[in-house]
Formats: sequence, C-alpha cells, structure tokens
Amino acid sequence: MLKMKKTVLGIYIAMIIIGVLGLFYYMSQSAKPAVKSGGVARETIIVAVAKRDLDANSILQTSDYEIKTIAVPVGGTEKQFNLSQTKITNWALNNAVTAKSYISPSMLVEPGSDTYLSMFLRPGNVLYTFEIETTDNYLLTNLKPGQEMDVYLSYSLKKNNKGNNEIVSPAHSISESRLKPLLMNKRVLAMRQADTSGKNSAGNRNKKSMLIAELNDQEVKLLKSLEGKVKIILFPSSQPSQQFVSDEKQNHHGVSERSGSDAAWPVSDEPIFKFSSSPVEINELRG
Repeated sequence: MLKMKKTVLGIYIAMIIIGVLGLFYYMSQSAKPAVKSGGVARETIIVAVAKRDLDANSILQTSDYEIKTIAVPVGGTEKQFNLSQTKITNWALNNAVTAKSYISPSMLVEPGSDTYLSMFLRPGNVLYTFEIETTDNYLLTNLKPGQEMDVYLSYSLKKNNKGNNEIVSPAHSISESRLKPLLMNKRVLAMRQADTSGKNSAGNRNKKSMLIAELNDQEVKLLKSLEGKVKIILFPSSQPSQQFVSDEKQNHHGVSERSGSDAAWPVSDEPIFKFSSSPVEINELRG
C-alpha cells in the first residue's frame, strides 16, 4: 500500500514538473517574433503604394496612392518605407514615383512648410514674409493661399524749411494722407496665424501672424530699402491679375511699370481725405 502511494506521488510530481516546463516553453515561444517557414523573423509596417506614375512636385490626392499593412523581415531595407502617419493627402512629392512603388517618408513634404512653398515658386522668385499687426488681422479671413494682394505705402507731403514738399511716412495728418501703390497682384502662398497658446517653445512659435508671398528680386530690394522707415499697408488685390497685366508693362527686371497717374511719384497731389476750406452751410434739416 505504501509502495503504491509513493508511485502515485511520483506521478503527480512528474506531471507538475512537465507542466511547469511546458508553461516556460510556451511563454518563451510567444515572446519571439512571428517566424515564417525558413526561420526569418518578420514584423508589420504601414506603407503607401503609388497607384500610378507620380511626378516630382506633384500634390498627392487620395486617388494617387493606397495605404497597406505588410509583413517584412526584421531589420530589412523595407523598413525605410514605414509611415509614421497615414494622412498624406495634399502632401507634396520631392521625387518622382513609379506605379506600384512604395512612397518613402523622405519623399514627402509637409503642406505649409517653407520647403513645400519653395517647390511651387516661379523661376527667379523668392518667399517673402510680411508680419501682420493685430489691426490687420482681417487679412487672415479675407485672403487665402493662391489669391493675390497689393502692397501700398501710406504717406503724406510736408513742406520743409525751404518750402519744398517732403514725403513723410506714415502720414503726419489725416487730412494729408495718401496711398502709393508699390506692388500689385502679388501671389499669396501661405497665411500663418500667431501662436498664442504658449505650448511651444518661445523660439518656435509665431508671436505675430504672418503672410508669405511670392516676390521677385527687385521687389524684395524695394521693400528692404523701405523697411523700418515707412508705413506699409497690405490689401486684397483690387482687380484680377489678368486685367492688371493688360494695363501695365513689365520691365526687364519683372517689376511692374504703372501707366497714367500711378507712374509718377507721388501718385497724386490730392489727399485721400478732402475738406472744404469754407464752412459747410446747413440750409435745412430733414427728419
């Protein structure tokens, strides 16, 4: 009887040992990456596959690519195509991609970035940033990327000690205020609102709203020569660029040469606000 009890106890102990060993084996196997036949460890990545041939500098649309999840060898070269985020519609391509090829993250340019904007500049043009004062925030809602704007100089004429007119900017009085058109129908590439959240570091956030426009070399030189000395005002363009081009000439530098009264400096001797020299006489009040 005692012998039989010892046998049963031995069987129980053997079963426990086998169970523990089996549990350790199962856990060690589940911790390893999935192994395909042939013994190659694999992992899953998310990729974008071009549905057709895509040119460099093109803007991605949802019909241009397909997002797929695929299994690749761990540490393989395919890992370079793994996307950290899958919403790439409206991103730009800095390289051409052939149909059925993977779109590498290094080929993608984020919308609104300086690199993105530079990709669509006309030859010889540059990006120019205008800081927008709080009083001019109406531009943020009335101008959109792709539209055009005009740049004006606010000034007045003031007689100096010799009795000659001098140009003063900003205007020294409301009654003498004038506007001089400097640049007309300049293409707006981006509008960036001021970051007032305080979440970003002081060096990275925009303390003022900004308007980024496309200008040529001569136009930049004109604005830089006036910078800090005069009052510049921005307006949404007052007329379509097609009409503007037909009414003006372009010189060999690409700077507009206005015709008529706009060709002279100043534009006109007439102030914006005109006041009669004699008092206004009221003959009758109507209710």
